[in-house]
Amino acid sequence: MVFFSYSHIISISWGLYSGTTTPGESEHGTSDYTSPPTVKIIQPSASQASTSHFLALTCLVSEFFPSNIIVYWKKDGQRLPSTGYTNSPAWKYTGSSTYSMNSRLNITKTVHEESTYSCVVRHESSEMPLEMNFWRFLIVSGLVNL
Repeated sequence: MVFFSYSHIISISWGLYSGTTTPGESEHGTSDYTSPPTVKIIQPSASQASTSHFLALTCLVSEFFPSNIIVYWKKDGQRLPSTGYTNSPAWKYTGSSTYSMNSRLNITKTVHEESTYSCVVRHESSEMPLEMNFWRFLIVSGLVNL
């Protein structure tokens, strides 16, 4: 039986905002404001891990501006084809000046597999992509094989 290590939510943010004005505005009439995304990976629930043949990893990307963003997944360092995951369009909550979106990766439970899954986020607020990792471990007879 395959389970996952759980820590509920893993989160990371790129740090400080760049620019000096509110999203979409500037002193000179052009937008130079960017807001870096915060990225969280939501892991499968314990009940999903024990009852389903498929497990969903969800990458929540929030608080970014402007709305253009690239999100993709890797398995053990190799980019997965876009047919293996689903990205939502970017959206704004009422009254918010930043955007959010999510990406969902469905993975099949496989016996004797240890893998690292990564949600990779590219946004103009940073020159380097942000990569969040999730490690999948096999549990046999209550023992974790790391």
